[in-house]
Amino acid sequence: MAIQSAFGKLKSNIFAVVPVTILMCLFSLNNAIAAQMAAVVTTVKGSAQIQAVGKSSARAASVGDFLYEGDTVRTLKNSQAAITFTIGAVVKLNQNTEFSIDVTQSAEDIGSKIKMKIGKLWSKVRPKSKFEINTPVAIVAVRGTEFETGLNFGRLDLSVFSGIVNVKNRFGEVDVEPGKKTTVSGENPPAPPTELKEQENPVWQEEIETKNSIKINMANTDIEPLAQNEMAVSVLDSNGNINTQYTGQITIGSDNSSAVFSQDGVKWDSQLKRNAFNGRVVLKIRCGVPGAVTVSAVADKAVSGIIKLNVKSGMKNLKLKVDTKAGPKEINIKFKKK
Repeated sequence: MAIQSAFGKLKSNIFAVVPVTILMCLFSLNNAIAAQMAAVVTTVKGSAQIQAVGKSSARAASVGDFLYEGDTVRTLKNSQAAITFTIGAVVKLNQNTEFSIDVTQSAEDIGSKIKMKIGKLWSKVRPKSKFEINTPVAIVAVRGTEFETGLNFGRLDLSVFSGIVNVKNRFGEVDVEPGKKTTVSGENPPAPPTELKEQENPVWQEEIETKNSIKINMANTDIEPLAQNEMAVSVLDSNGNINTQYTGQITIGSDNSSAVFSQDGVKWDSQLKRNAFNGRVVLKIRCGVPGAVTVSAVADKAVSGIIKLNVKSGMKNLKLKVDTKAGPKEINIKFKKK
């Protein structure tokens, strides 16, 4: 055909001038958008479940499981769980609690909004981070604070321990300061905040211990495809110092199936489990698919560490225009960089 002949001549000229390898030709736009990773399960005590977005049934939740936008998390009777979100918020679920992760349009907002259906949550949000809990009776909006949210039988109870929490619905809103509480029920505005009594301070969340936290360090978070990069994972104590006494197991994984990890640069796995030495694990990471990559590290009784990487495309585009009987056509060709 004339089109094939024209394209063959163009292709021959390109290869005569530029030493590249054709990887693919794109003739249509793929509109599918993958669900974004939003959080990782840190602790499970008893039985917890994850119902993935679009699925009709739930599966058992395990430490290290990734949670994506649209996923639902629930704890069963006499069970608790802890989750670390990509924005740095830590949420603990008491028994018989359920919420889903909101789908957002902005990458900066991934993991910043949840929809609470029932139960009790203890949340700690790092300074300057935004976090929002939507309930049937009111919206709880925070920026760097520690608080407890309870939702049962259409009544919302909120207690604040640090920072300021805004509670609002279509009937009104209040700001709740540290050491105070409010309630919302029915078609009523949030009640004026009152003082928290000592016996009202929650203790259930202390049963899910997180004495340590994990930090992931890399020299550069923009990495080349398939290149080996060094990563250091440290267990920090409550003062932010490396806990040199920690020798427990650390599990490192990623939401990107092409990301692999290695201790020696020879054997590579999609998940790496290693015991810490002086509170640290040093490893290598390699990723072949361009785009955003989220890596998490989890350990017993520790707040998970999360780091976001960007794998460079390693590609360059070439647009070709071919004359056809129907008129000019444009073909996009991707070439691997040399």
